[in-house]
Amino acid sequence: MKPFIISKRTPPPPHPHRGTFDRQLRILALLLAAASGALLLTACDSPTGENTNTNAGKVTPKTYTTTITGRVTDESTGAGVPGAEVSASTAPGNVVKTRSDGSFTLQVKEHTGTFTLTVKKAGYIGVTISISAKKTNHTVPVIQLAEPYTTTVRGKVVTPARAADPAKGSFITTARVWSSVDPTKKAAVGADGSYSLQVAGHTGNFTITAEYTATGNRNYKTSDPKNVTTKGASIDNQDIPLNYGYTTEFTAQVSLNMNTTSGGRIRSGVTIIVTAEDGYEVGRGITSGAAKRAVITVDHPGRITVAASRDGYRGDSRGARNSERISTITTERTFDTGTLYLYQNVP
Repeated sequence: MKPFIISKRTPPPPHPHRGTFDRQLRILALLLAAASGALLLTACDSPTGENTNTNAGKVTPKTYTTTITGRVTDESTGAGVPGAEVSASTAPGNVVKTRSDGSFTLQVKEHTGTFTLTVKKAGYIGVTISISAKKTNHTVPVIQLAEPYTTTVRGKVVTPARAADPAKGSFITTARVWSSVDPTKKAAVGADGSYSLQVAGHTGNFTITAEYTATGNRNYKTSDPKNVTTKGASIDNQDIPLNYGYTTEFTAQVSLNMNTTSGGRIRSGVTIIVTAEDGYEVGRGITSGAAKRAVITVDHPGRITVAASRDGYRGDSRGARNSERISTITTERTFDTGTLYLYQNVP
């Protein structure tokens, strides 16, 4: 019996394109690995904290959930304020109250890293602060609540600086003064133009406004609001300048009353005085020129009195005064008073 002999078999020659195919497989594997790495990087947070996945070309901001802790205290005593309401702008309906020591814990969901925190309690001025938090837990600095301030403001309602004689000011006796905190509460002005107004419930900043209504008409002269900053019990010297409601150019001429012996216009040098209804002088001029007229531009509330005066003359036949007066209401830019008449004093 012949022994069983395993003969060696010569392996087949390599395929002529096998090396090229192996290289293609390796290149494909590298491309797949690179693509997988790109997808992995896309799924991670970008350095700015935003998800770079896009929706129709728009960047979707990353959202966070943060637990906010803090404490609310009284500004004047430093003690904790219990029962204060704390809420975030992302969910204003989610309100938590501070504990007996003023501490609180509030979870803020679905925020982009910034939001506002509002703290309020009856009897205190509410506080809103801006928060920036991109972590799970965030502690805010101590939040201080202040009680509303009550301040007594004193001063005078003064007449315009453009008036002929500003030193006569502060006689606006029918004015009313109020604050921006409570416009319905108005203080009257005294005989010397002074006022005293109590402003309750303010935060330290408010405005004071004065208004004057001329008797017999609805024309006003008002002031621009005066800014007041105070946290004290009282503040003085808060004068409020008023601006009249209208600006008019008045023209006047003066003649002797026809019952006098000479008659005709009086030569130059007659003083024309314009006063507002409260008796305050708002302008004056002197007749001059060939027409012997006076032209005066004044600010006024609508009702004015124009008087002519000159030494040696009087305004009526009885000699009771030395000037002629006319009163009228005008809202016109130019106004001709017509002729004012004087009587010549006869020795």
